[in-house]
Amino acid sequence: MGSIVVDVGGTNLRLGYYGQQGLRDVRRFPVENFLSNPGISSSELYQRFMVQLETALKHYFSTYPNAPLGVSFPGPIDSKGKVVQAPTLWGDLLKNVDLTHDLRQKFDCRVWILNDISAAVWRYAEPPIQDFCLITISSGVGNKVFRQGEILLNEQGMGGEIGHCQVAHGEFALPCDCGGKGHLGGLASGRGTMQLSYLLSEKHKAEFGQSPLSDLPAGPLEKWTTKCFVSALHDNDPFCYMVLTAAQEYLVSAMSHLYHWIGIRKFIFVGGFAVAIGEAYIDNLNRILKENRWLGMSEDDMGSMCALGVLDDDHSLIGMGKYVLIKEEA
Repeated sequence: MGSIVVDVGGTNLRLGYYGQQGLRDVRRFPVENFLSNPGISSSELYQRFMVQLETALKHYFSTYPNAPLGVSFPGPIDSKGKVVQAPTLWGDLLKNVDLTHDLRQKFDCRVWILNDISAAVWRYAEPPIQDFCLITISSGVGNKVFRQGEILLNEQGMGGEIGHCQVAHGEFALPCDCGGKGHLGGLASGRGTMQLSYLLSEKHKAEFGQSPLSDLPAGPLEKWTTKCFVSALHDNDPFCYMVLTAAQEYLVSAMSHLYHWIGIRKFIFVGGFAVAIGEAYIDNLNRILKENRWLGMSEDDMGSMCALGVLDDDHSLIGMGKYVLIKEEA
C-alpha cells in the first residue's frame, strides 16, 4: 500500500501520493507561516495552519482511502512525535506542539511524522552507501547525519539543526528566524544569504554599484529577492559571487566541525536555494574547500566531498514515502 505524503516547508506546503509507481499527484500551496500572518496569536497561527492542511488533504483522503499519512516537518521532532520548534514556519511563537496527536485526532488515520531533513535522508539511504550528511539550503539551513544505518538524533529530535549553530558575531551576527543572532541559517540559507547581501552591499559599495541588483528598486521589507540574486549569479555577477562565497565560508566552518567531530566526509546538498543555483553552488563550495586543510584530508579529497542531490524538490516527499513503507511493513 502507498501513502499520502506531506512536506511542510517554511515557504510552501506540498502534498502527493507515494506508491509502487513512485511519487504522483503532487500539489503545492504557499504555507500559512508567521511571515504571512504578522501580529496574530500563536493559537490562531496554528489554527490557520491546521485548517489549510485539512483543506489540502481532502482530495487525497477521498482519492486514496485508508492510506496512511506521512508528514515531513521543518523542525526537530522528538521521539514521541512532538514538534519541538519550527522557526522557519512559526518563528518563536510555537514550541512543543503535539502535532502527531492532533493529526491522528483530526483525520482518524495512521500518522508518521519526521523532521523534513530526516525524511529526505531516506531517499538516499539505500544500501550499500557510506555514511553521509544531507544538508538543505532553502528557507533555512538544516542537516541530518546518516551513520551506520541510522540517523543520529537524541530523544528530543535534536542532531540536525546545523542552521542554528553560532557562526558569526558583531555586525555579521544577523538575525535568525528562531530569534537568535549569528546563526548559520541567518547567513547561509536563502533568506540568510539575502540578509548578508544587503549588509555587504553597504560595505562594498563599488562592487555593488556594478551589480544588476543595484538597479532594482528597494522594497519596504527587502531590497531584492532570491530569484533576482540567483539570476544575477547565473550571469556571473562578481558581487553575487562575493556574497555566495561569504555565505559558504560560514557553511564550510560548520562542515569542518562535523568532519573533525565524527568523521563525516560526504555531503549531499538539497533545498530550493541550492538547487536554483545548481552546479555553480557545488563548484563554488568545492573551490572554497580546496583552500582549506582538514586533518587527514588531501586537496583532492577536499574538492570532492560535496554533491548536489537530485534536481527536484521531492526529497522529503519521496523519502517520507519510503520511510512509511518500511514502517508499515515492519
